[in-house]
Amino acid sequence: MRVLVATSDQYIHLMNGFAYCFSKFWGSEDVDVLCYDIPQGMPSNFRICSLGPMVRHTWSSGVMTAATFMDEPFVLMLDDYWLTAKVKSLEIALLQLYMTKRPRIGKIDLSGDRMQFPHEKWEEVECSVPLVKAIWRDSAGNSIYRPDGGFKNRLFLTSVQAALWRREFLLEFFRWDEGPWEAEKNGTARVVESETDWLILGVKKPLMKYGNMTKAGKPMLIREDKGMTPELWEELERERLV
Repeated sequence: MRVLVATSDQYIHLMNGFAYCFSKFWGSEDVDVLCYDIPQGMPSNFRICSLGPMVRHTWSSGVMTAATFMDEPFVLMLDDYWLTAKVKSLEIALLQLYMTKRPRIGKIDLSGDRMQFPHEKWEEVECSVPLVKAIWRDSAGNSIYRPDGGFKNRLFLTSVQAALWRREFLLEFFRWDEGPWEAEKNGTARVVESETDWLILGVKKPLMKYGNMTKAGKPMLIREDKGMTPELWEELERERLV
């Protein structure tokens, strides 16, 4: 399993908290850290992939550069996605295998983000793990087929909430000169306009839960409904991570 976490000089201070929560709730899975300045104190399973001075890059150009080295579906996360519960790693590995065997699957959402839209069960998966017995699709294009009307009027098809991505899909719809919010908005428009046969999937229950530690560049207020319980917050305070 390849996990790519994207950070920047502006938010590099979030990486120690990200790494702490990742180690607590996912363990020793290998992580590629897309960065510019180098974060200090990373665990041994975190591999630093510095692209040099950030002035040479935008957010999208950095992610696209890193994606060129991903020869299999990979999990893309951001530095402010601090895990708050044990990750369903077996289920994610199964979905990665499922995705590998179906080359036109471009993305599988892992966060439950896509399930905020109307959805229905689409395909059963041959697996005894309850959380991934079925693949789900919604009106935003989470389907193994294009819903009636294609992707017209769909929202956030290229959301950068935690998901499995195929390199070719990402490179087709991201652009070098965009930030993460533009990549979501403009990338979705490009998917719609392309009338693509790429497939975008989701699972009904999140396979990973995390708190978004920032919103539009500003610290988020920590709330229990984001999974960041008072107990976990106090633990992070003791570790001097918040």
